[in-house]
Amino acid sequence: MIGGGMHGWTGFGTLGWAEMLAGLLLNLALIVGVVLLVVWLVKRIAAPGRDETPYGRPQEILKMRYARGEITREQYQEMLSDLIGEGVCEMTGIGLGMGFFGLLLMVVFWVGLIALAAWLVKSLFPVDGGVRPQGEAGDSPRRILDQRYARGEITREQYQEMLSDLGG
Repeated sequence: MIGGGMHGWTGFGTLGWAEMLAGLLLNLALIVGVVLLVVWLVKRIAAPGRDETPYGRPQEILKMRYARGEITREQYQEMLSDLIGEGVCEMTGIGLGMGFFGLLLMVVFWVGLIALAAWLVKSLFPVDGGVRPQGEAGDSPRRILDQRYARGEITREQYQEMLSDLGG
């Protein structure tokens, strides 16, 4: 054994430091990829369909509550002013000695643990507090207001006033 060990003096294989650097870059790319995947998964779990329905945005929630008659016009205008005024409306050392497979197993373990924790949090604490808005999931504030007017829950004057308040 002329090199003092199985891989020569450097201990990093036949290519020496180049092999070590390539392995480090590969591990770093893997870690970055896994972190991005975890972030994407957590966002998908925390807010599924956020682009499909407006329930996650404060202004839209406020409009829905006003359209359903849960709050008065004064409350709507005051809360809208508060949200706009505060700017809330549009919120959001590597162990080289363990080798590639050891690192891979560690990353898989932590990704699984984080995904499990995110799923548990999502299951135990729903984004909407467990309360589903009345009507169908795709109802807009305007549609809810139209339905209330059609059912006779509000007068024509109230309808027109609320419609102008909602920007429609």
